[in-house]
Amino acid sequence: MDRKIADCSPTEIVLQVDFSENATILNQDEIQSAHWTHSQATLFTAHAWGADTNEGLVIVSDCLQHTKITVFTCMEEIFTHLKSKHSSVKKICVFSDGAASQFKQRFLFSNLHLWEQQHSIKLEWNFFATSHGKGAVDGIGGTVKRSVWRYVKAGQASVQNAKEYAAIASQRNPGITIKFVSEDAIMKKSEELTKHWEGVFHVPGTHNLHSVRPAGPNQISVAETSSGPFIDAQIREANMDVNYEQSPPEDLLTLAN
Repeated sequence: MDRKIADCSPTEIVLQVDFSENATILNQDEIQSAHWTHSQATLFTAHAWGADTNEGLVIVSDCLQHTKITVFTCMEEIFTHLKSKHSSVKKICVFSDGAASQFKQRFLFSNLHLWEQQHSIKLEWNFFATSHGKGAVDGIGGTVKRSVWRYVKAGQASVQNAKEYAAIASQRNPGITIKFVSEDAIMKKSEELTKHWEGVFHVPGTHNLHSVRPAGPNQISVAETSSGPFIDAQIREANMDVNYEQSPPEDLLTLAN
């Protein structure tokens, strides 16, 4: 990842993403009541590097399910933010860990071409080795949680839910972009994504993959190292059609349900 950041062109962004440990929602009176069961908030953390950006981002949600649907919704929010702020960006190289339930799996692979078309970018997704530390995104999550906890402990605010948590976190961390995405918004994606993911093939050797690029609506290019060699892998039948409710561009109509 460091090499990618160093070699980043003016039209590229390197993006690291991960789930932070859930934040516990406490008000001042509950700080000392650790034995109580408290509500929580999901923190999906990201850091973007580019020629004109060095930015931390956090998506806060009351949806505590860290699933492929949550990942899809959070990534859409992040891509939309980056493209609106950096309209000249043409390529985003994403880095994450290899968690199979969230990132390194066929459903995320099938999202890559869809995201490319929706956000007018080229994408590449890279996976760290299992032993790799979380780095910048781990620090972002910790910073946000500490800042809110200290503010509440000092009696400066009361936080009752994830939306209020996001508002206080944004107030206390002006250098980090913090957005709230509701559980309802994530669940609304479920039906359309279930249709989108129908017929997606398992990719042999997924566990060993290090880098994935979309190669059209029904194929991906995969490699065991970021430098290649890349080989094409089929992820859908070539004659399957898409049914996605957000009206993607015409060339997405060959995507599978």
